[in-house]
Amino acid sequence: MSTAAEPGEGPFRSDAEFDAAAFRDVLDRAGYSAAAIKKLMQGVKSNEAVDRAMLERMTAEQTPFHTFARLFFLGGQVTRHALDHALAPFPIAQLINVGLVVPATDDTLRATAKIERYQELFVCSDFTHFTREETLARDHVLGLAPSALSLAALTPRRAMESVLDVATGGGIHALLASEHAQRVVATDICPRALNFAAMNVRLNGIENIELRPGSFFEPLPGERFELIIANPPFVISPRSAFIYRDGGLGGDAVSEHVVRGAAAHLEEGGTAVILVNWHHATEEDWADRPRTWTRDNGCDVRWMRFDDDDPLTYAASWLRQETRRDAAAATTELNAWIGYYEQAGISRLAMGAVVMRKRSGVRNWERCEHIPLEISLTACGAQIERIFDAEDLLHGLGAIDELLDQRLKLHPAHRLEQHLAVRDDGWSLISNKLHLTEGMDFCAEVDLPTMQFLGLLDGTRTVREAAGPVATAMGAELEQMVPICLTITERMLRIGLLVRA
Repeated sequence: MSTAAEPGEGPFRSDAEFDAAAFRDVLDRAGYSAAAIKKLMQGVKSNEAVDRAMLERMTAEQTPFHTFARLFFLGGQVTRHALDHALAPFPIAQLINVGLVVPATDDTLRATAKIERYQELFVCSDFTHFTREETLARDHVLGLAPSALSLAALTPRRAMESVLDVATGGGIHALLASEHAQRVVATDICPRALNFAAMNVRLNGIENIELRPGSFFEPLPGERFELIIANPPFVISPRSAFIYRDGGLGGDAVSEHVVRGAAAHLEEGGTAVILVNWHHATEEDWADRPRTWTRDNGCDVRWMRFDDDDPLTYAASWLRQETRRDAAAATTELNAWIGYYEQAGISRLAMGAVVMRKRSGVRNWERCEHIPLEISLTACGAQIERIFDAEDLLHGLGAIDELLDQRLKLHPAHRLEQHLAVRDDGWSLISNKLHLTEGMDFCAEVDLPTMQFLGLLDGTRTVREAAGPVATAMGAELEQMVPICLTITERMLRIGLLVRA
């Protein structure tokens, strides 16, 4: 079941006739795909006017793709004749009646929303500064921002019964969850965001998403879910300029509230994946504060810090997205943010995610890791579930030596890269790097004995049995190799490269 926001709370009208399937077919026939848009934008270097002018010239030829790109991606105006030609036989009137396009002049039309492609989905959102000159509205609806893509990558995608998307915005995560869940509930406090989400549900022909208005978990009394995902308004800021960004609770209270609330709404065995920001004092204490949010909550917890910034860098990165303000206004706003941090005693601001799994009645484990930004996040959900299984194994051992009796194997998603160079006596090996080819691309430098050891872990041998031939090849005693092999095994388990046989 899907529900729409009330009329007048957004550009789209849920009661208007709109053949979404036919419209999708028109866009597909025109080649309006993620790959085509990426190719169009590959020469764009900044948000300057020259890039806008360049794109207008690149789409000057009146093809259906160019018409749709100008209208739905660049936010420009197109003539009725050009749009009628691109849509044929789909009627322009349906787009006007449902609220996707509006008249700009007597002879031209403009879109009310940007339409992006993500995987097989069509995603409507508000236009940004690059495509429209006006200042962003407080109830601006964000599109495929980096944070949204990160959360999508971190989310497990196995079949599930129930999924909750907290602070859904335009609904991208609810749309993705609908493909592997029987039932999806999505909440948001912003009526305009729910209007966009309802349009996205309709545009993609999805029937198992329910949209509920309200703040975070308020619309969900007593309900529990197998998966909870959240990209909340986590930015630590002095004022609530944008609903999608600033939660208005002060400091990192939004992140804390969502983390605590998610644990309370998880089914036994269920998983929560939440993007968060928090503040801390030094490089060494970055995990101390968020760990208090998950203490004794009945969950196994993995904290991931992707990056952290000083207050000036953090403030500037968010203020760049607000508006094309003049220098004096930008200085005033930046000073307000820095003053807020100084008054609150905030010296570092961290960005990351937490993954929790509900497991009551046992001694839960917790792990905190720094995941550098240069490690790409691509479909990490299965890898994270492997990592949780590895932590279960490691924490279930009476002693680390018991790992020697486990039968493990390399996960198929691995690649060994060898770098060689010519020396006086011919080709010489410079380095061996072992990569994961899906999920978080952890890379490990490995020597020849490590390669031999990992190669022997094929599921038929225990760790101890694999260590023996390596010790023999190196002319060492088995007792000397055991600590080294245990260290390698533990590390490879914890990044999801080794799995139980």
